[in-house]
Amino acid sequence: MRHRLPLRWALAAVVLASAVAAAADFLGPESCKGCHPEAYAVWRASKHARSMESLTAEQQHDARCTTCHAPNLADQKMAAIGCETCHGGGQYYAPAYVMKDPELARLVGLVDPSE
Repeated sequence: MRHRLPLRWALAAVVLASAVAAAADFLGPESCKGCHPEAYAVWRASKHARSMESLTAEQQHDARCTTCHAPNLADQKMAAIGCETCHGGGQYYAPAYVMKDPELARLVGLVDPSE
């Protein structure tokens, strides 16, 4: 008897293998807005969305400041504290079919910061 893996597990294996080779890229908060409009609106109105604005021009180029105010600036070019700062790079979990499957989303990189 031949055992077949469900398609989502096969897909997860392929994605995980490629994720090991390269870290997931950030897509930016705008990519979250379509499916999570309320969370996006709350974030947009928060200090997190404007974290770099509180720094002087000199501080915006100082790693001692950007480490907190834009923790993903150096590697992901994200000049704020965005969704992916806590939830992980969305490259693999952002597609709607992945987000509809919580287990698959976690397998390919979605982080629940409350855990």
